[in-house]
Amino acid sequence: MRNEANPKTQEEVVMTETSVTVRKQSRQQSNPLFSGLHDHDDDEGGEGGTGPAEGQPARTQSSPPKLNPIFSEACAGADPSDEEARGSVVKVNVLASEDDGAGKESGEASQPESFSMRTKCREFVYSVQVQAFIIILLVLDVALLITEAFVDRGDTKANEKDKLNVHQAVDICTALIVIILTFEISLRILADTPKIFFKKKLNWFDFAITIGSVALVIADLDYTGALLAGRSVRVASHLRLIQKARLATHSLRVITRSLGATASAKLAARNRVGTNKKRYQREGFDLDLCYITKDVIAMSVPAVDSILKLYRNPIEEVERFFRTKHTEMRPDGQGLCGMYQIHNFCPELPYADSYFHASGGEILRYSVQDHTPPSLNQLIDMCHSARDFFKRKTAESVTAKSNAPSVTGAKGGKSKAVLAVHCRGGKGRSGTAVVAWLLYSKQQASSDKAMSLFAKKRTDLTKKGKLQGIETPSQKRYVKYFESYLHSNWSWKNLEPNRTLVTLPYVPDTYVTLQSLRAPICFETNPYLAPDEKASDKPSVPTFVYCVVDTKSQDFLKVTSETRVSEDGSFEIDLSQDGGCRVHGDVRLRVFGLEEGQRAPTIGEITSKISVTKAGKEQGLHFFFWFHTAFVGNTLGDPLSLGLKDLDKAWKNKKGLFKQSTDIQLNLTKQQQVG
Repeated sequence: MRNEANPKTQEEVVMTETSVTVRKQSRQQSNPLFSGLHDHDDDEGGEGGTGPAEGQPARTQSSPPKLNPIFSEACAGADPSDEEARGSVVKVNVLASEDDGAGKESGEASQPESFSMRTKCREFVYSVQVQAFIIILLVLDVALLITEAFVDRGDTKANEKDKLNVHQAVDICTALIVIILTFEISLRILADTPKIFFKKKLNWFDFAITIGSVALVIADLDYTGALLAGRSVRVASHLRLIQKARLATHSLRVITRSLGATASAKLAARNRVGTNKKRYQREGFDLDLCYITKDVIAMSVPAVDSILKLYRNPIEEVERFFRTKHTEMRPDGQGLCGMYQIHNFCPELPYADSYFHASGGEILRYSVQDHTPPSLNQLIDMCHSARDFFKRKTAESVTAKSNAPSVTGAKGGKSKAVLAVHCRGGKGRSGTAVVAWLLYSKQQASSDKAMSLFAKKRTDLTKKGKLQGIETPSQKRYVKYFESYLHSNWSWKNLEPNRTLVTLPYVPDTYVTLQSLRAPICFETNPYLAPDEKASDKPSVPTFVYCVVDTKSQDFLKVTSETRVSEDGSFEIDLSQDGGCRVHGDVRLRVFGLEEGQRAPTIGEITSKISVTKAGKEQGLHFFFWFHTAFVGNTLGDPLSLGLKDLDKAWKNKKGLFKQSTDIQLNLTKQQQVG
């Protein structure tokens, strides 16, 4: 057994009973995670939480907030009618709901049939297959150009008729290539619309050169045929002029098309990586970005690296989008006033804030590992920042409109303020944060509806594929936690929708002691093998397992010794040895497998092994899960029970290593604490 690092010293507070509001719909699809929670009355005016009193300063890390009464018996008698006990209330602008014109300003409203046709055309012409074919044609075009140049510079004593035959063959091949390129340009004009296509000078030049090539190839074929038929010398002189002109246009076409193909290939790569995620493809933009509501955007990470730009959003294009769509001129005409706030949940691909300084953008960063949920306190911080941003920008727009209505650029006095959230792909971590905001701002009544809205808005429903929503079990679990925490706060629960937003206290630190991790049903002793798989691909059940426990605050790390897996695939890992396992806040448990003769690593050895960018990629890891100690267990010691669908990495069960009836039980004891 490996020893743990000592948790940070904190004052103990009394924890008597955890009760949480879970909506009826959520209870019908209850997660085993909530088996340790006690439901309470969800009626108006019931007991609930309190926030900081009116006029109190905003909470900070160094100044813990008052505890929510749902987590503290001492506050259970708070009078809901008491204005101070109801928390700090902040008025904000009216926000959009799912049916409140979401995406109308952004162009996400229903589109005519011509738009759908243009979208399909764009998908085709900017597909990887079409652009790869165009590149192959360009390679052949270069080969034909070289062939033609060598024929012209060849032995003058050579048979002129043979030269003409070669020229004619080259002309025919070139004509076919030019026809195909002309058709491809026509499709691009249709896909982008002529107004957008001809905004770029390179496209103008490419179009002119291609049309000129068509005319010259036709003339060249005509004159070459005439010479082969024995026409006059005058025809020969005309042919030489045409061939020189065609050779020049051929060279220019190869250059311009190569430049154009590079840009088109990048778009094709981005579309391929984005699969069926909805993209913003209008006004000259093609970005993995979409409006969830009219003032909330989800997108993938803005790319800085040259290689990453090939298949992700180039940061320059992202900045141009926000500068074009979500800025207003200052009343004094001195520069742009940024009306967007970016919440960056992608620490693994950093970029400088300076990219967005010119357009006045605000950047907020959160350290969240890929394929894991943001902590509850991070979600609270994000919601408060977004609330303050909308309040501030709405006030600025109103002031600017009244002082200088001609320069603000705001339509009808409405603010252009928008909240943009991204992680790497703009789905998991971003979705968790967006759903938290939709719940906090009361734009959605339940977490299930909010997650469904996000998935549908983030997905291009015209393409085949799965919905691009929140998938990982722990991220869904934390959305449920956040919803429960909101409903436990009396001030938030009794506010009128879209009118006022409260300041939430941080989720209190609740200590629990982890005793054991039992898996009475887990590994499949005879994993299935798909018909197209080899015997060597068959997953093997580990001989031993060990567990790694750590916390989001990084003040705790424990590695257990190896435990043998039973013949029926079950196991039990003791977490109570060597000082026990007393944790608080956001906690992660990871279960690794070992073969015969291997041993569990020490704490020093495990540090490098678990330092990965994407959670679930650790060598030997079978499954993991996150939970928050304030939402599990009770003083009676009920276990936290998880099924296969609740385990990160294992939930897809692609190799059939786990039984469908997998049952994982985390035995723990909730500690009594005092605030």
